[in-house]
Amino acid sequence: MKILDKGLWKPNESSFPKKSSAFLESIRKAEKGRYHLYISYACPWAHRTVIYRELKNLQDYISISVLDPRWGTENGWFFKSSNTAVSTEETTIDHVFGKEFLWQVYAQSHPEYVGKVTVPVLFDKKERKIVSNESSKIIRLLDSFFTSECESLYPKEFKYKIDELNSLVQGDISSKIYQAGFAKKQIDYEKYCIELFNALDKIDRLLEGRNFLIADRILETDIHLFCALVRFDLVYASALRLNYKSLTDFKNLKEFVVRVLEIPEVSKTFKPFHIKSHYFDYIEDINPRIIPIGPNPKYLNLNMEENDEAS
Repeated sequence: MKILDKGLWKPNESSFPKKSSAFLESIRKAEKGRYHLYISYACPWAHRTVIYRELKNLQDYISISVLDPRWGTENGWFFKSSNTAVSTEETTIDHVFGKEFLWQVYAQSHPEYVGKVTVPVLFDKKERKIVSNESSKIIRLLDSFFTSECESLYPKEFKYKIDELNSLVQGDISSKIYQAGFAKKQIDYEKYCIELFNALDKIDRLLEGRNFLIADRILETDIHLFCALVRFDLVYASALRLNYKSLTDFKNLKEFVVRVLEIPEVSKTFKPFHIKSHYFDYIEDINPRIIPIGPNPKYLNLNMEENDEAS
C-alpha cells in the first residue's frame, strides 16, 4: 500500500506509522453547498457518513463524490475518468478539483500532508481544505452542526449508553473483523475470530426483544453495527474467512439488518456490487496461507474452539 508524502505518491515504508487520520478540524459555519463528502459505498466507515447525510437530509448542505470500489490499483482510490478503467456504476467524477485519483485531492488541498489516503473525507469547498477524514468525527459534525428535521442520532439522554456500546461494537466487532481478516498467522486469526464471534453472540443477546440497541429508533451505535453486519455474509465470511457462523445463525442480528434496510434513507445507500467489487479486488494483504475456521455445518458437530491449532 502506498502513502502520500508531501505531494508524492510513493510506496509505504515499514517504519511509517499506521495512524491514517490527520485532519480533525471542525465545521466553521453550516452553509448550504459549502461542504463535500468523498466516499466509497464499499467502505463501512464511509458508509456511516452517507447514511448520516441521508437520515439528516443534508443533501443541500453537503455534495458528494463517489470513488470506484476497486481500490487495489497502482494509484489507489480513483474517480470516474476517461483515463482510467471502466468505472463501476455510480462511481462519479471528482466534483471539486476534477482529479483522477483521491491522493491528488489530498495533495492539492494539503501539499505538506504525509500519510495514508483514506475515505471518507469531509471537505470545505470555501476554504479549500479537508475538515476531517475520520468517520467518527465526521458523523458527529453532521449530527450537531446542521439543522435538520431528523432528531439527533447522538441525543444527550443516550450519550453515555451510546459511547459504551460504541466501544463494544467498534472495538470487539468492527476492529476484530479486520484483525482476523488481515492476520498473517493462523494462531492470531483464530484468536481474533473467537473474540469476534463471542462479541456477536453478546450483541445478539442485547437485541433480544428490541428493534434497536438503545432506543425505539435508530441511533449512532445502530449505524456502526449495521455497517459491519450488512457486509458480513456478503463479503466478510468469504473474502476475510470469517465463516465460522453465518449471520443467519444469529436470529436477532439478522432481523436487525433486515429492519434497518427497511428504512428508505438507509436502503438507498446500500450498494452490494460496490461492496463485492471492493473486497474481491486484488488485495495481497488478505491472501496469506490461513486456513478458514468454517463453514461449520451443524450436522457435522464441529467446534471452532476444539481446533488443535487454536491454542
